[in-house]
Amino acid sequence: MKKLNDIIEILKKFSLFIDSNIEDIDIEEITYDSRNVKNNTLFFCKGLNFKEEYLLSSKETGAVCYVSEKKYDVDMPYILVNDIRIAMMEISRFFYDYPDRKIKTIGVTGTKGKSTTVMYIKNILDEYLRKNSKKPAGLISSIDVYDGISTIGASLTTPEAIDLYRYIKNAVDSGLEYMIIETSSQALKYYRANNLDYDVTVFLNIGEDHVSPLEHDSFEDYFSSKLKIFTNSKFAIYNKEMDYVDKVEKIIREKNLDSRTFSKKENSDINLLDYEFKNNYLEFKIKYKNKIEKYEIHQFATYNIENAMAAILVSKHFDVDYDLIFNGLKTTEVDGRESIFISNDEKYVLYVSYAHNELSFQKTYDFIKERFKNYSIISIYGISGNVAENRLNGLVKTSTKVSDYIYIVPEDSGYTSYDDISKKIINKISPITSNYMKMDDREEAIRYAFENSSDKTVIFIAGKGNEDFQKINGKKIKIKSDYQVAKEIIKDYNLRD
Repeated sequence: MKKLNDIIEILKKFSLFIDSNIEDIDIEEITYDSRNVKNNTLFFCKGLNFKEEYLLSSKETGAVCYVSEKKYDVDMPYILVNDIRIAMMEISRFFYDYPDRKIKTIGVTGTKGKSTTVMYIKNILDEYLRKNSKKPAGLISSIDVYDGISTIGASLTTPEAIDLYRYIKNAVDSGLEYMIIETSSQALKYYRANNLDYDVTVFLNIGEDHVSPLEHDSFEDYFSSKLKIFTNSKFAIYNKEMDYVDKVEKIIREKNLDSRTFSKKENSDINLLDYEFKNNYLEFKIKYKNKIEKYEIHQFATYNIENAMAAILVSKHFDVDYDLIFNGLKTTEVDGRESIFISNDEKYVLYVSYAHNELSFQKTYDFIKERFKNYSIISIYGISGNVAENRLNGLVKTSTKVSDYIYIVPEDSGYTSYDDISKKIINKISPITSNYMKMDDREEAIRYAFENSSDKTVIFIAGKGNEDFQKINGKKIKIKSDYQVAKEIIKDYNLRD
C-alpha cells in the first residue's frame, strides 16, 4: 500500500506531474487493465486504443483515481502527467518497493536467440541453486514467466512495467536470488524496463527487424532502443562478431562498464575452438582464460553455440563451477524453438523452427547447408498480418537464395485476410523464382511437401514451432502444431520400413 501523495512526489521527481484534483488517499493496487481493478486501485489510461468506457468500468469496480495524459469527462479523481508510459514505469517500481535492487537481475537482448539464451542461463543457475539447496531462478521470457509463486505462459516478450515489477516483487518475496529477463526492443522503446537495475546485461546480435509503423520507424530506432539495455547495467556481455559491434562498445565505454566478450572467430574472453555433430547432441570446445573447456547442447543448430557461450559468461560472472555449467547446458530443452526430425534412413529431415526474421532464417540455412550437405531444401513459411515490410523482404531474400521450392502458408494473419498476405509474399517471390506454391493450410502443406519431395531433402518449417494456434481476427484458432505434424510424419514414415 502506498500514499497517493508519495506517488505524486515520485512523478514530480521525474518531472512527469502536471495536475491533480485529489487529496491524499491509500492506494492498494495499480493496473492498466480494467478487468483487474480491485478496491482502492490507481488506474492508468494508456494505449492508442484506450476507450473512456474502460475508465468507467474501472470506477465501478474499485478504482479511486486515474493517471492519464488527458482529462476525461468522468466524475473521478485524476492525476495528469506528460508521459503516461514513463509515469507507469516509475510508479510501478516505487509501488513494488524497488524489487530489482533486492535480487540479481540478468537482462538478455538481441535480434535472435534471446529465448534460448535465457533458458540456458536459467538451467545453469538452477543446477547451481539446487546444489546449494536454494530455490530456482526466476524467469521472464517470451515462453514462460516464473516468479516464485507460479509459472504462466507469456503474452509479451517483456511485460508491461506494472506486470514486470510485480513479477520481480513476487520473486523477492518468495526468496528467489536471480531473475532472468528476456528484454525486447519494444520494452525499451516504450519504457517498460528502462529504469531497471541490471546486474548483468547480454547483447547477442543485431539484424534488421521490427521496422514498421507499428514497431520501429527505422533500423536506427530499433538498434538505439536495444542499446538502452546498458543504461542501468553493472556488467555487460556481448558478441564480438555482431554487426555494429563498434556502437555497442562505444556505449559500454561511455557507461564505463566492465564487460566480457564471446565469439566464434575473434579474439574474445571466450573463443570457440571446435565443434562436432554427435548422434543426438552438439559438442563444442571453447578457450577461457587459457583453459580449454568442452560442452554439450541438444540444440543442433550451430548458431546456438553463441547463445551457449553468452550463458557460460553469465554463469562464470556469478562464480558457477564448470561441472554445473556443463550439466545445465546439457540438460536444457527449449520448447518449440527448434526441433529436428530425421528419418531412420536419413533421406528426409523435417526442421521445425520458430524462426521468423532474416537473421534467424540466414543462420538456420547456414546450419542446414553445413550439417546436411547435398540435400535439397524446401521452405515452408508465411508472415503475420502486421509484419514489417523489411522483415518480409529479408525472408524472401534469404529463402529464395537457397530453397529449391517454397510453400507459402498462413501464419497469424490477425485482422488481415490470408489472401492479401499471400499476394504480398507472392509479389516479392515471383520476380525471383517460379518454384513456389500457395497453400491454405499449414498441416496440409507440410504433408504435401513431404510426400512430394525426393530423397535427401530438408523441409524447413518456419514461424510457429510448437504453437498450436493461429491468431485470426482477434481469436486464437486451434490447429495442430508444426512440431506435432512433423513428428507424426517421420514416425509414420519410419514404420513403413
